[in-house]
Amino acid sequence: MLTTIIVFIVVLLVMIVGLVGEVLPAVPGMILIWAAALAYAIYDQFQDVSIYTIIIMIFMWLTASAISYLSTLLTSRHLGVSWYGIIGGVLGAVIGVFLVNFWFILLGIALGAFIGEYIYQRKALSALKASAGALIGFALGSALKIVLALLMILFFLLAVIF
Repeated sequence: MLTTIIVFIVVLLVMIVGLVGEVLPAVPGMILIWAAALAYAIYDQFQDVSIYTIIIMIFMWLTASAISYLSTLLTSRHLGVSWYGIIGGVLGAVIGVFLVNFWFILLGIALGAFIGEYIYQRKALSALKASAGALIGFALGSALKIVLALLMILFFLLAVIF
């Protein structure tokens, strides 16, 4: 019984680290939450956390990833950002991830979108709008991923408790 409680607490701590990982790029996010749930399910021989719970959590994780990318894309496109600006924002985000700092990711997205849009239109105002659109889309996507990560943890807790 004590071992099960310790394993449960460790799993919850790993899930909290995964939740933080949705904000900090150096830490894996939802995949860590899912892996912790899977580890608990295996430890518990799928008594409390069934294979269906694990599959639903995979679906939540994939949905969150798709929503994150789509929100950035759709927000940017809604604000009239060209594909140059979108590609610039994506490249900037990738460079920011390699610098392993949240602020560098934001800076990379903003500068990448600005540079890409400026190359395309040669208008600073349009490029600034592209930066804002990319950042707004990223913020919306990140917020939605955090909500879904919290729902994954809640779903796990409900499976274990009930």
